[in-house]
Amino acid sequence: MLKIKYLLVLLFGLTMACSTKKETSENEGKSDLVVGADEDQHGCKGSAGYQWSAVQKKCVRLFETGIELTPVRAQQGTVAYLLFASPDDDATAEVFLPGDRSSRLLTKKTGDDAGTWTFDTLTLTQWKGMYTLSGPGDADLYQGHLEVGAATVAPADAVPDVVTLLQGKWQSVDDPKAAFTVNGTSLTTYDKGQKRVTNTFAYVADCGGNACNGQKSKYGCFTTAGEFDIDCQSIVAISATNLEVTQGATGKTIRYRRSQ
Repeated sequence: MLKIKYLLVLLFGLTMACSTKKETSENEGKSDLVVGADEDQHGCKGSAGYQWSAVQKKCVRLFETGIELTPVRAQQGTVAYLLFASPDDDATAEVFLPGDRSSRLLTKKTGDDAGTWTFDTLTLTQWKGMYTLSGPGDADLYQGHLEVGAATVAPADAVPDVVTLLQGKWQSVDDPKAAFTVNGTSLTTYDKGQKRVTNTFAYVADCGGNACNGQKSKYGCFTTAGEFDIDCQSIVAISATNLEVTQGATGKTIRYRRSQ
C-alpha cells in the first residue's frame, strides 16, 4: 500500500514538472513574438519614428526628411508633413496629416496650375517656396516653407515673407464688390468695382505700437496711412491664395482671396 502511494506521488510530481516546463516554453515563445511587433508591413519601425513613404519608397522619419507644415489656426493641433520623390520629381505630393499612419497622395496639375496638387477635398499650392494645404471650401489648413538647398523647413515659429505675399489684388470673400490692391508701398481700395482711395502701405512685424497697439499676430500687421489718420489691420492668416485680417477698431475679421 505504501509503495502504491509512493508511486502516485512520484507520478504527480513528474506531471507537474512537465506542465511547468511546457508553460515556460510557451511563454518564451510569446516573448519572442513581441520583438519587432511595432514594424508595419513595409518593415518600418514605429517606435523609432519611422514610417513608410510611398513616393520615396522607403522608411523615413518625417521630422528629418519631410517639409513641416504648421497649422494655420492653433486649434488644428500638431504639424503635418509633406514629401516629394526627390527635389527634381514633384509629380506627386505625399501629405501626412496628424494622427494618420497612412498618407494622402496629391497629383500635380499641369498648365497654369503647375503649382497645384489635388486629391479629394485637399489642395496643395506652392508660391515662392511657400506650400499651403487647403481643405473643403478652400480653407487654409497648414503652411510650410522649403529652405533653399535643404529638405527641411523654417522653425515652427517662423513666418512667410508677408510683405511679398501681400503684393497684388485681394478680393473680399464675403463681399464680391470689395477689394484692395497692394503695389509696393501703396494700398488702393475698391468698392463696387470702382477705385475708392489710395493710401500709404506699411508692414509692421510687431503690432504692439502706433495704430496697432494691443493687437497680436505672428504674421504681423499692416497699416494704411491717409491724410488725417492711420488704420491698422492684424493678419490672422496668410498664404499665396488666402488672407484673413482683423480690422483694428472694429475687431471684425475679413476674408480675402487673391484675384491676381
